[in-house]
Amino acid sequence: MSHSNLLRFIFFGEDVFSLTVLESLVNSNLNLKPLNVVMLNPISTSGKRLVKYCQNNNISILQTESVKSEEFLKNFDGLSFDLIISAHFQRILPEKLFKKANLGGINLHPSLLPKYRGMSPQHWPIIFGDSNTGVTVHLIDEGVDTGNILCQELISLSPDIYIHEFQKKLLSVYKRIVVNAVKRLINGDRGTVQPSLKLPYFGKIKDEDMVIHVNTPIDRAYGMIRAFSFPYQGARFGNIRIMKAVPAASDIIDFFKNSKAAFDIHERNSSFYLVLKDGALELIKWNKI
Repeated sequence: MSHSNLLRFIFFGEDVFSLTVLESLVNSNLNLKPLNVVMLNPISTSGKRLVKYCQNNNISILQTESVKSEEFLKNFDGLSFDLIISAHFQRILPEKLFKKANLGGINLHPSLLPKYRGMSPQHWPIIFGDSNTGVTVHLIDEGVDTGNILCQELISLSPDIYIHEFQKKLLSVYKRIVVNAVKRLINGDRGTVQPSLKLPYFGKIKDEDMVIHVNTPIDRAYGMIRAFSFPYQGARFGNIRIMKAVPAASDIIDFFKNSKAAFDIHERNSSFYLVLKDGALELIKWNKI
């Protein structure tokens, strides 16, 4: 397929991150035409901007509760299209669907696959204190985030980065990486096989994943606070939600250690601290549940 030929694609997305990708495709110098944008029903608050963009640009929206239902799949009977593009779409697409596309399907995944396969890959690198992560665009196959890699881009993570800062970095990469992947597909590139590493699959973030316990290591607690801060609810300790914290000064840590303070929230010199077994964090923004 040459660059001059029209490439017709079906887009699957749900939020403002999806919107950034769709805009990059529509505004690229490639000859691309979105036939439909598929969104899950009900549409999220974040997804309303995607809806408005589609309405303003005469792009048809398909809403569904299940991408595997026969009723939904009938929308594509007799329809000719070249590519399926999935970006921040929280469902596994059926093989029956992506095999209808002449070039198959591609998925945007916010990690350096094969690491952090599955859902919510934005949070885990911050929780675990990784120094870098990244973005992958891969072919869709029968597995979950297992297809050939078309494009990857590394993103560095500072030790004190918060999730909203990381998401800004993601958006910057999203503006170009999917377009680059489509260019490679057009030129006949089918990507490279992912390394066969036995790495864990990460499911959707659950409430208990956001809870700091008295035996949680202080570095992990700090990572959880940064990973679940704005625009999320915050990490929870007891009956409080913590949105922002910084490592406590060494003299404060020594004070609590020498006084054998209980692992809890403590006040000292008009500041509040989360004291755990191996350190303390000064609470900057927090509230009671």
